[in-house]
Amino acid sequence: DVPGAVQQFRKAAELGPKIGDPYFYWGEMLAANGDHAGAIKKYQQALAFHPKWGEPYALWGDALVVQGDTVGAKEKYAKALELEPKNPAFQKYKTKP
Repeated sequence: DVPGAVQQFRKAAELGPKIGDPYFYWGEMLAANGDHAGAIKKYQQALAFHPKWGEPYALWGDALVVQGDTVGAKEKYAKALELEPKNPAFQKYKTKP
């Protein structure tokens, strides 16, 4: 239930506005529902709280690929790798998009 999940993450963001996790997961739900522009905004909000967190950059890159911005996506993937070079999940981004 994506709309229900989005509502719950919205509530979590309102209750705990000093953490970025709800925004990140809210972004994931928006992306899963096809709202990639909305997802990017939520990833940006998550990064405002946790600027050294690689995962929002990686998923921001994925959203940019869907939007056709492969240059921007490469920049986001590179940032994710820079922040978390040993994260095994990010190794696939070395060759994307």
